[in-house]
Amino acid sequence: MTTMSDAPSTTTRPSSVPNRNSRSWLVLAALAGLIAAVYVSTRFFGWVSGEEFSPDLFQRRQFQYYEIPLIGFQITPISREDTTNDLERYLSSQKLVKNTAVQPRWNLVWARQGTQSPHQGDAGILCAYLDARDADENSLWQTWSAKNPHLAKTLWAAVDRLAEQGHYVLIPDVFSLASQAGEAVAFEQAVADTLAARYELLARTQLDLGDPQLARELAEEGLRHAPERESLRRLLDDLPVGPDKQDSGETN
Repeated sequence: MTTMSDAPSTTTRPSSVPNRNSRSWLVLAALAGLIAAVYVSTRFFGWVSGEEFSPDLFQRRQFQYYEIPLIGFQITPISREDTTNDLERYLSSQKLVKNTAVQPRWNLVWARQGTQSPHQGDAGILCAYLDARDADENSLWQTWSAKNPHLAKTLWAAVDRLAEQGHYVLIPDVFSLASQAGEAVAFEQAVADTLAARYELLARTQLDLGDPQLARELAEEGLRHAPERESLRRLLDDLPVGPDKQDSGETN
């Protein structure tokens, strides 16, 4: 007589270990691909380099570092190298410019990221003159300064002041006057009159743009060059006095 077994039947389930291993490998492959993509993009597009100029020291330096593109996260320390040229050293050694700042400022000359075209900073306006060469590849303005010591004092004093104020856009006017200068007193007067006129124009422009405080600062800087310029004095009389000067009781 045939009998049926009362023992329950069992079903063998396929193991899930291979599926888990496959997913792990996919995650690892995706992670490796992401790391490779970040590395390649950082290597070719995350390199940042540039040059800075200190108006307080009359020195230059280059810098470079790496950052992750798009998010701008810096991943290497900043490496710096002195690039001060012979003219800048000459000006300091001859005391034609000041370089006594304890905490010097640094203004951008140029900067580049990856393969992009360089971004030009305002300090590059001055550095173009500092790097100028004559037909014999000598420093153009160092040669000029050595040949014209009396004119050089006026030129570099004005350039030093403009750089210190961050007003690099006015520097070409001074070099243009220097290239035509003959007599020291006349050159000094021409520089004073020209800069006073430029500052007055800038001050009136800022006033029209609705910034009377900046207009006052520019007008005051213009008067520093030409204290007797009546049009600047009248302009200052019409401008509101800043809170700091009201508190100190300063008057023109």
